[in-house]
Amino acid sequence: MRNASSSTIASSIAAEPQAPASSHASEERLRIVGLTGVDVELTIAGPGSRSYAFLIDWQLRVLIALAWFCVGWLLAQSAGVIPA
Repeated sequence: MRNASSSTIASSIAAEPQAPASSHASEERLRIVGLTGVDVELTIAGPGSRSYAFLIDWQLRVLIALAWFCVGWLLAQSAGVIPA
């Protein structure tokens, strides 16, 4: 049997996007009401910020892939698989 306090806790944890109260009408915010009385409000990133983050992520992926390639090449060369 479910009591009233568990449904209250579940409803207070749910995150709901809310319209901004500031002058920036295009900003979307996510407000999370915590059980301890601490509310967290986050601004949701727009398409420009997400595109910039996407490019940075791909640059990091390329650098990590090149590092793995270099390590593999050095290991193959030291093992004698690739002639120097």
